[in-house]
Amino acid sequence: EPMKPALTVREALRIWAALSGTAAGEGTVGAAIAAVGLEGLDDLPCRYLSAGQRRRLALARLELGRAALWLLDEPTLGLDTASVARLEGRIARHRAAGGLVMLATHVPLALGDVLYESGTRQRAVYFPTTAIVSLLYMLADGASAEIAVVGNEGIIGIALFMGGETM
Repeated sequence: EPMKPALTVREALRIWAALSGTAAGEGTVGAAIAAVGLEGLDDLPCRYLSAGQRRRLALARLELGRAALWLLDEPTLGLDTASVARLEGRIARHRAAGGLVMLATHVPLALGDVLYESGTRQRAVYFPTTAIVSLLYMLADGASAEIAVVGNEGIIGIALFMGGETM
């Protein structure tokens, strides 16, 4: 959640939009603020936001970006039930528009088809040939294993990562 504490909610989102190459007018920034339920807090400096409000501000950046692939690590952390429901809806809309979401969470989400859940075995996973994805898995003993998916050659080692046989 890299936000300058002195910036207001609105300023933080304007800067994010500019950095991501999005032309964000007042209406666009206002819509992003409303989408995460931060109306009325737009002129409040970020230092005064609660942990849940800071998380919602971070998620508001999704409204301003154009990324087809969202990588979300514990996006529900600090969120109340209503905010989790808003996030589920936003993820559903992104996927309906052709977007892809990879996320890790300890909170059950109503997302429909889930590609992989911890403890299940996968024989294969399809990624488009244009995908370049790097997954890092932390083992219980602190070691890590990195699995990469690179371009036209497809998937390298994903079955091992997901608990299957070595390819």
